[in-house]
Amino acid sequence: MAAGITEHDCPYSNDGPCGVQPGVDYNVFSDPLGSRSSQRKLRVTVTLPAHPAEVIPVAGQISRTCPYPVVFFFSGFLLKPAYYSAYANRLASWGYAVVQYDTGRWPILNDRQELPYFQLLTNWLKEQPELTSLVDTDNIGVAGHSRGAKLAALHFASGNPAVKAAFLVDPVDNTRETPEGPDYPSAAKALQVAGRPVAMCGASIITGCNPAGSNWQHFWPAVAHDSWLLEVNGASHNTFLRASWLVEKALDLLCKRGPTSHEDTIALAMPAMTAWMDKELRGLNSISQAEDQQRQSTESAGLLKTFYKWVQLQVELKTVAFTVKGQEPQLNTS
Repeated sequence: MAAGITEHDCPYSNDGPCGVQPGVDYNVFSDPLGSRSSQRKLRVTVTLPAHPAEVIPVAGQISRTCPYPVVFFFSGFLLKPAYYSAYANRLASWGYAVVQYDTGRWPILNDRQELPYFQLLTNWLKEQPELTSLVDTDNIGVAGHSRGAKLAALHFASGNPAVKAAFLVDPVDNTRETPEGPDYPSAAKALQVAGRPVAMCGASIITGCNPAGSNWQHFWPAVAHDSWLLEVNGASHNTFLRASWLVEKALDLLCKRGPTSHEDTIALAMPAMTAWMDKELRGLNSISQAEDQQRQSTESAGLLKTFYKWVQLQVELKTVAFTVKGQEPQLNTS
C-alpha cells in the first residue's frame, strides 16, 4: 500500500469491530416482468457481520447489533460480485448486511429489465427464516460500480422510503451503446429530480470505460448539496475492483490503468463508503465543523472527525481530491 494512505489513520480505514462471516450463496429463481427475457436464476451472495458490537475504540458507544442495515452492492457491467468482495467485507465488519447478485451473462438485461430485481430480493430477504431477524429491510443503502452505480442511483432516486443512502463508485450513465430511453433511463436526471445527497468516488483518469458525458463529472452537477465527491488521483475505471491476474490485466488494457494500484484505489474508496453509510443509515449526520465541535463528546462526532482528518491528509498528500457539494472546493477539517 502506498505510503500515506493510512499514515493518519481513522477507524474507517480498517475493518470494523464486528468481524465478517463468509459470504453465503443462494439460488433465487425469478421472473419479475413475466416474460421469458426476464427469467433468471440469480446467484445471490449475502455477507453478514460475524457478531454484533456495542463498543468501538472511539469515544462513546454505538450499537451495531442486529437487525443490521442492508446494503445492496451492484456490480459493473458483466462483472462478478466477487470482484467487489473487499467492499462487502468492509461493510459487514462495520455491522451491515451486504447483498450482491449475479444475473448471469446471457441474455444481457437492460436497465428496465434488471431494476425489478431489487424489490424482488428485498422481499426475498424478508422471507428467509435464517435472515429475517438479522436484517433491517426498512433501512437500506445502495452502492455499486460503473453500471452498478447507475442502478444504485436509480434505486435511490426512485422514492422508495426504505432506500436511505447511496454510494456511487465511478458511475457510468447512458453511453452510445445504451442511449437514454425507456430501457435505459438517465440516473443523473433521476438524481436531479430526487434532490437528495449522495456520495461518489471517481477516477481521475477518463477513458472509454468511463467516458466524458457519462461519468462522475456528468453526475456531479445533478446531485444535491451536501453530497460527497472523492476523486482518486491516478485511478482508472477498473482499479476499483479486484479480480484474477488475467482479468485485471485485460481490464487494465481496456481501461488504460493509471499509476494508482487496484489495492490503493480500493483502500482510498472504502473509508468514504463506510463513513457515508454510517452517516446516512445510522444517523451520524453531522457534517459541519461547527456541529462537530458541539458534539465532541459523542461517538458520531468522533468517528466523522477522524474521517475528515484522514481525508484532509489524503488531499494534502495529493492521493485524492475531496469536495462537499455547496462547500467547494474542499472540506476543511482543521
